[in-house]
Amino acid sequence: MWTDTLLSLADEIAAVRSVSPGRHDSHAAEKLQREREELDEALAAGDIVGAWTEVADVVYYAAKCVATQKMTEATARRIVSTESASAGVDFDTAVRMGVAKYEVRIRNNEKGLVKTPAGDAREREAVVACHWGYGKELT
Repeated sequence: MWTDTLLSLADEIAAVRSVSPGRHDSHAAEKLQREREELDEALAAGDIVGAWTEVADVVYYAAKCVATQKMTEATARRIVSTESASAGVDFDTAVRMGVAKYEVRIRNNEKGLVKTPAGDAREREAVVACHWGYGKELT
């Protein structure tokens, strides 16, 4: 299932950062809603690459909602498909973007680059690469 790799990444992030809840995030639904809002904001600002990073976040938190039984896999897939389409991205590319961004997030955590301009730039590069066809095939 497309959520498996993302949930494994959530667990890896939790292992690196003690403040991360991993796949068992009781606030996943609220975080998903906030990421959907941030996607809308990025699109309104004309920041397509920023929108793609938000698509990656939507994928990540939708997977966490499935893991915590806040929604079904079918509902999560529909949300990801709808939100990613608004940014010109199909479902498979959105999932690759989610995996790529959070793989980079793990490396950024290890290097102390989370929430820094350098870390953000690396995450943006990862989603752009997926847009051009790079990234793991997962679906």
